[in-house]
Amino acid sequence: MRYLSTIILFVIANLSSAQTVQLNQLKNALNKTQGLDQQGDLILSICQQNYSLAPDTLLHYLNLGKQVIGANACKRIQLEVFEIVYFSKINNVDMAIQKANALHKMALENNCSPSTVQKIDIEKCRALIRNYQNKEGIEQAFKILQVAEQNKDTATVVQAYVLLSWANMELEKYAESIKWLEKGIAYTSNKKYFIMHPASYVNLASCYNNLGEFDKALVAVEKGIELAKEGENLAIHANALNVKADIYLKLNNTKLAQSNLEQALLVRERIGDIYYVLSDMGQLSYFYASNGQTQKGIDLAKKGIQMAEKSKQLPKLIYLYSALAENYKRSDRSSELAATLTTMLALKDSLYQNNSVKAIAELEGKYEYQKKENTILQQHYELNQSRYIAIGLTILLILAILLFFSVYKNYQYIQKRKMDNMLKEQRRISEAAILSAEEKERKRIAADLHDNLGAHAAAISSGVKYFKEGIYNQSDILLQLDSNAKDIVNHLNDTIWVLKNEKLRFTNLADRFKLWLQRLLLNYPEIRYHIHEEISNNIELTPHKILHLFLMLKESVNNAIRHSKCNDLSISFKSEKEWHIIIEDNGIGIDATKAMEGNGIANMKQRAKESDWQITWVEAPSGGTRVEISGTTIN
Repeated sequence: MRYLSTIILFVIANLSSAQTVQLNQLKNALNKTQGLDQQGDLILSICQQNYSLAPDTLLHYLNLGKQVIGANACKRIQLEVFEIVYFSKINNVDMAIQKANALHKMALENNCSPSTVQKIDIEKCRALIRNYQNKEGIEQAFKILQVAEQNKDTATVVQAYVLLSWANMELEKYAESIKWLEKGIAYTSNKKYFIMHPASYVNLASCYNNLGEFDKALVAVEKGIELAKEGENLAIHANALNVKADIYLKLNNTKLAQSNLEQALLVRERIGDIYYVLSDMGQLSYFYASNGQTQKGIDLAKKGIQMAEKSKQLPKLIYLYSALAENYKRSDRSSELAATLTTMLALKDSLYQNNSVKAIAELEGKYEYQKKENTILQQHYELNQSRYIAIGLTILLILAILLFFSVYKNYQYIQKRKMDNMLKEQRRISEAAILSAEEKERKRIAADLHDNLGAHAAAISSGVKYFKEGIYNQSDILLQLDSNAKDIVNHLNDTIWVLKNEKLRFTNLADRFKLWLQRLLLNYPEIRYHIHEEISNNIELTPHKILHLFLMLKESVNNAIRHSKCNDLSISFKSEKEWHIIIEDNGIGIDATKAMEGNGIANMKQRAKESDWQITWVEAPSGGTRVEISGTTIN
């Protein structure tokens, strides 16, 4: 045993220096300790600081711990919990989940403490979110929260709220993420719990930043940095610096942004986690794009994409493709931009299909229902306790208590029946409303297909008749038949695109329209175009409204190309308290007395009226035509 202790101390002395003061103190204590039990406890404490350890360093201490910890099964399980962390750090999340499942079973079989089981479940939840199984991750976080609330475990309650926010951030549900973080921050006023979990404020800053609330974001990120430094949490410190850099980038303060990015890289080099390295690469690629160093940005984004594809990091892959698209856009490489946007759209579709918003909402409802059930059980338990205490009283008092209890149980039963009936009625009304809304939506889309495709189909039928009879020039008739057939195919493609999604965000419309415009203008090389986006409120719209809006945009661009004789197009997407889309050309202008009589503009007016939007045609400052479509951000 003494020989084994000597070997362990020699290996420890030759490891790289500690990343933090806490780790340095723990390592020094380990070097001076001879007893195996004390060494095992110190190694567990070092592994507990895993957020500031590189994967290889963590693996060293895991191997040392296995040599020191003997037959104590629960203590060995406590050590192997950090193997879940290690597998996650090297991005072998499938193995991390398998390890968590195995340890959970072993902990129950060996009657280990509830805190050990809870730690296993927390690391499993992290691995699920890292593996983009956000639905399962949210379900696991709700279970952790439920147990922690029952045990009044404040640290784990705060951590569960952080996990719920993280999973929702991966789904770009920033408002939902803020809701959970605010619950966690309001749960306790004791600072020590946020030193343990500084991500509460860093995630909050990231959400505010994505929603364009930069003042709130800066306040939150400074708080997060302060807490991460105080707790010596290198991983969260690096994340906070990257969030701060992104805020400064959006505020056009490149000098401060660069300073924070460089600080973050220095901190990150002391850890070495691929999950966050990919985030940093995307962040830096965006920074290069904003500073005109587009080739550097393109090279860095492509390198990150290769790493993300190899490690199957889907959201990070989308983020890196977005950074690549920004660099192509800034360097006017339109063909590469179009291809990148196409790939990014496909990846986004895949991510949203894997994480159904409806399923997640059901899990939230399930959690709230379970929480109420637990409250009722707790109350029932407390009533039973009161009854047992009253047993020592007189017979008369016992009879009175039993009578009271009987009346209360009867009242509770009646109340429960009423609640069950109310829930059933509410569920019936909700299902009827959903069916009615779906039927209405189907009828509206069917009418739209009939109106748009019926005219083209009739034109094709008429063209075939004229072609057979030879009344008109056959070449002209064939051109018309080809045009009408293409119009039908394009309209069907657009309709299918919106129908395969329950809801679509404003950015989805912008991305789809940019892709369509890119392909269209390949046939008009003489026309330049500019697209400007300011989307701070990424609203969701129904398929019916998205289809209306997409067809109105196509009609506006087609009018500009066919009739205005323009050589420059400008398209603007804005969404704050209200949303606005502006299509402007520098052509010959609009003749209000004639243009408003056309079928295309009449259809655009009708679509705007049905959707409760506003649409106007005015003369642009350049002399051309300006079309503005706007509406509220409330669905």
